[in-house]
Amino acid sequence: MSGIVGIERTGMMIAWITVIHQVGGAGAAFLGGMMRISFGTYLEAFILSGLLCIGAALAVLFIGSGRRRLEPAVAPLPA
Repeated sequence: MSGIVGIERTGMMIAWITVIHQVGGAGAAFLGGMMRISFGTYLEAFILSGLLCIGAALAVLFIGSGRRRLEPAVAPLPA
């Protein structure tokens, strides 16, 4: 990750990943509870969760696709 965002920003990126993970978990728990109250069962919540996981798995396959790889800089040989 440090190669993407830089060494000086790695800590901030990890912090944002943690925040997003916590907010997503809280939202999923809230939505699951609301669906249980609305439908009387957790079946719909599990189906929605499974569909979101499949969507996330498909999205991961496209991470970095279409990105051109940078060629490493070659230092000239000393004369």
